[in-house]
Parts: sequence; C-alpha cells; structure tokens
Amino acid sequence: MLFRSSIHITDNTGVNLSTVRLYVQGFVVFYSAVPVPGGYNISYNHPINFTQGEIVRCRLYGEDAYGNILDYSWEFLIDTGARYFSIDLQAGWNLISIPFDTYNQSIQGVLSTIDGKYDMVRAYSATGPSNPWLVYSPDWATGLNDNFQITREIGVWVRATESCTLQISGIPSNSTNIPLYAGWNLVGYTIFDEKRSLATALWGTGADSAAGFDQANPYLITELGAGYIMKTGEGYWVHVPADTVWILQ
Repeated sequence: MLFRSSIHITDNTGVNLSTVRLYVQGFVVFYSAVPVPGGYNISYNHPINFTQGEIVRCRLYGEDAYGNILDYSWEFLIDTGARYFSIDLQAGWNLISIPFDTYNQSIQGVLSTIDGKYDMVRAYSATGPSNPWLVYSPDWATGLNDNFQITREIGVWVRATESCTLQISGIPSNSTNIPLYAGWNLVGYTIFDEKRSLATALWGTGADSAAGFDQANPYLITELGAGYIMKTGEGYWVHVPADTVWILQ
C-alpha cells in the first residue's frame, strides 16, 4: 500500500520543469510530472514507513519562464485507522457526500483524487437566505470563488468533466449531528448503513419532504418516497418545517 501526494503547479507563462523540486520531510524526492494546461501535475508515492499520528510535511518549489518563484508547503496526518471510500462520478453534475472526516477538508483536499477532472463545485447554506449558493471553480480567480469546506454534514454538487472515481480516506464517527433549518437543506448521509429507509433515517426531525439526485430529470433531482433506502456517498435535499437537529448514529 502506498500513500500518494498529488498537486498542480501552473502559470500563464508556463512552468520551467527543470526548476521544480519536491521535498518530503525536508528531503528532495523523485516525482512524476504529467502535463496539464499551463503546467504540470506533480505526484509522489510515499513509502509506508510512516508511524501512526506522524505529520508529514511536503514542499513544492518551482519557477515560471520569467524566473518568478512558487514556494508552497502543506502537510498531512498519518492515521492507520482511516477508512477508504470510493464514489463513481459521471460526466456532468453529481450530488454526493462524504461519510467521514478527512484530514484536509478544503475542496482541493477532498477532491484531490479527481484533480483536473472537475470544473465546478456547489454547496448550499440554509443560513444564507440572501445568497445561499456557494460556488467554487478551479478555473476561476481566487477572489471569485466562495471559500467553504466539504464536511461530512453537507451534500455537494460536483460537475465532473469526465467519468471518474473519487477516492476518499478519513476517520468515521459513531454519531453525527446535522443542523436542519426551516426550509430546504442540502445534507450528507454520514453512516455506513444502507438498510435504513428515508422515513427511518429521518425519524424525529419532522421532515416532510426529501429529494435525491436524478440524472434523467431536467432539474437533476427527484422526490423520494418514505421507503427509499438511503445510501452512503449520496447527497440529499431535506425539507423541515422548523429548525431541528438530525442525529445519525
């Protein structure tokens, strides 16, 4: 088994690949470079001789055609108790959720295994009625993007540019409290239990309507009946008449 890091280095004037250096724990390592628009995807397979709880620090250095410098660092936590989960995405929009906490909850972190294969992510905040939609695109300038994290409590729309598989690793939780606000909420399904009907899973919340992803529908959603079996990795619209908390155990 290998731990793999992957990151893009791009510039409008082009990246001078001969200047690119990848450091892991302070040491220069050999990496793979795959061309992407404006630069390269740099990836490295880490050996498995990391210890439980160890923080691994990485650094990427490179220059563009004019000698301008990028010097970027990041880190991740080794947790051998982590679980792994895959979600198959179709080209176009997909409504998904992640079933556990990831070390890096940024959009780029959660979607790192499909880097370059999606062009937009949308989330919905029921607490922002004047502008509830949050939008991120890797093709937009930083100032145009909304800054939000992908946590296990929320559902997110991901527009894939091709069919691909999102692979996620993280730490599952025995219980999740998801705030539901009066009106519609876009939520995740955070447990590894695919035997619960919609009515059973939402019991006690007062939910009076729910909808899920439907590729064939022009609006991409369809109303779900009380007997629908909820599935790990799916996102759902849930409507409640009053503020409450959905407890998933």
